[in-house]
Amino acid sequence: MLPMVKRFEDVGAPAHLSTTWFAGLLRHGFALTAVGASDSFAHIAAESLRVSLHGLPLKRGTAEAVTHIVDGFAALPVHADVPDGIRALRGLGIRLVTLGNGSASIAEGLFDQANIREHFERLLTVEDAGR
Repeated sequence: MLPMVKRFEDVGAPAHLSTTWFAGLLRHGFALTAVGASDSFAHIAAESLRVSLHGLPLKRGTAEAVTHIVDGFAALPVHADVPDGIRALRGLGIRLVTLGNGSASIAEGLFDQANIREHFERLLTVEDAGR
């Protein structure tokens, strides 16, 4: 998540807000599930970010700032040890699937960038399961 800090700074928001916002984003998702509701990760991220940025002296409009920050998820790299670990697991014949809290398209993009997508049978997300 460290690259997300730069996204916050790009729009004029304080760097530390990225951590607080992301923790709140996860909390909101869990809370929705606990009350029997669901929404997409991207929508929850954008709406909670709008609230987090409210009243801050930003370098760009709120809508543009929200888009810039949320788009950062697609640019996040996998941790450096992940590709070797995935290849080692597949080398042992272990079948791999994911279960992520974001969209499958984001995971697919991350794995494509890391050249490991072909090692996964399916990319499952909470969005596939609903609640």
